[in-house]
Amino acid sequence: MSSALPASDPNRKVPPFLCRYTVSRVLRFGLLGLLMTGGSYWCTTQPQIKAQIAGWAGLVLFGGGSLIAIPRMLMHGGPVVLIDQGGIDDRRGKLGKIEWTKVTRVWIGTIKSTEILCVALHDEEPYLAKLSGYARAVVRASKSMGFPMLTITFAGTDRSVREAIQYIGAVAPDLLR
Repeated sequence: MSSALPASDPNRKVPPFLCRYTVSRVLRFGLLGLLMTGGSYWCTTQPQIKAQIAGWAGLVLFGGGSLIAIPRMLMHGGPVVLIDQGGIDDRRGKLGKIEWTKVTRVWIGTIKSTEILCVALHDEEPYLAKLSGYARAVVRASKSMGFPMLTITFAGTDRSVREAIQYIGAVAPDLLR
């Protein structure tokens, strides 16, 4: 992002960083979901009980996930991630906008070569209270793998984690340590 502003000018306005889903990338996820659902179905036809269990679990996970997530992504209007001088808002979740004053550190993490934006918070409790029991369990699992409570993926969108980090470096450089 060549229009990044120096951190030394807090009065200068920076246009927000907007991230939207793109149809082509979402459809690629749909294709992957179909392939995984097909593989799961194949497992259900195998004589081994472990393969059948894995197959049924895969059908629920990949089939159900694709049926819910893909249309939801395609129908989502407006930006899904908004980053500006005031903070960061992943509109796919229920946390709302998180002000930079509530953030201790931002970095790029990886899960099997997929880059994600990691956002560590001063106090996670108010945000955890907004999450469902399932979402809190996912957070506990993520934390056990060394990730913070808030991780943001840019998969299926028109922007990348690296672009987000570059933008954050322009508006909140002290968080990139």
